[in-house]
Amino acid sequence: WKTASRPAQAPRPASKRMAAKGLHGELFQIQGWSVEGQVTSLSVTAHSDDRHAKLVVSQPGGQYVLLDCSHYPLRHDSESPSANDIIVVPPSAYHLSRSARHPEAVTEVAAGLLRGEGSTTGDPDLIAVASMDGTVKLLEHGRLLWELHVDHELFALSKLDITGDGADEIIVCAWDGVTYIVDRQQNLVQFEFEDKVCAFVAGMYGISRDKNVPCLVYATFTGKIVVLHNTVLKSMRTSNLLDVMAEQAEDLSFLPKDVQQAIVDKG
Repeated sequence: WKTASRPAQAPRPASKRMAAKGLHGELFQIQGWSVEGQVTSLSVTAHSDDRHAKLVVSQPGGQYVLLDCSHYPLRHDSESPSANDIIVVPPSAYHLSRSARHPEAVTEVAAGLLRGEGSTTGDPDLIAVASMDGTVKLLEHGRLLWELHVDHELFALSKLDITGDGADEIIVCAWDGVTYIVDRQQNLVQFEFEDKVCAFVAGMYGISRDKNVPCLVYATFTGKIVVLHNTVLKSMRTSNLLDVMAEQAEDLSFLPKDVQQAIVDKG
């Protein structure tokens, strides 16, 4: 993958309002990188030390590359970048997957997951990876935290807090519409969409201006776009009757004493 060898054309004003304000500009390439494999996914995050931007670039077989975007001066001339402006990324920069079932599998990445625990910004060191061979991984500082395999070809990956606990879940989708929601503890929920899917994204959207809610958006091969609005899960963990009663019941006197004791022990 290489960036363009000439500067981009000056963009047209986005609207008459912008044109009236004299807002205009020109885009120039300031840096480029060359990596070995096909790039199918990009994610922007920040360095944990200085919050400078870094680009997470997917590579086949569950690999990715981190590119530093913080040390390149802006170009103020209109000259085309030379060959020296293209950085060839060395093999040592690749984060490899030793357990990749298919080394050429198309890979998706999502960086900067919300960790929860009161944090309101994504953790730049938490990166989710999914590949077409059915592999889902979570990494921190490049170290594999966990990895799981499913029996579907995963082509799309999103991050979204779907339980409202402040931590992002990993949401992946397959061509046949099967959708997996996975949290950091590897609790998994499977949902089967009604149609074959050509594109998928999860995010915060809304039908009113003042409130956005978790949504799953599917584009089908039959030309439809389906939005599953306000898709919220109360919990990713399974519960049994004793757990529910321990949380909700106030008066347990009507139950046998051994059941009461079991509920108290659960609490």
